[in-house]
Amino acid sequence: MISELEFKSFTNLSGSDSNLFDSFASMIHVLDVESSNTSLKNKIIEIRNTYRLKLPDAIIAASALINNAIL
Repeated sequence: MISELEFKSFTNLSGSDSNLFDSFASMIHVLDVESSNTSLKNKIIEIRNTYRLKLPDAIIAASALINNAIL
């Protein structure tokens, strides 16, 4: 969802780019971010503190690491 929000809020996004993203999004598995997932929260904090990433980027990176997903 974070990637979608970042992509779709791009100022110069064309209609065809939006449609292309929607097509891509329909083919992938989207991971949920649950507040009860302590290991995910700790990994997000660790990544933010270590690499000084913005919160959305840290959430994406931590979610990928915790779920052994490929970005």
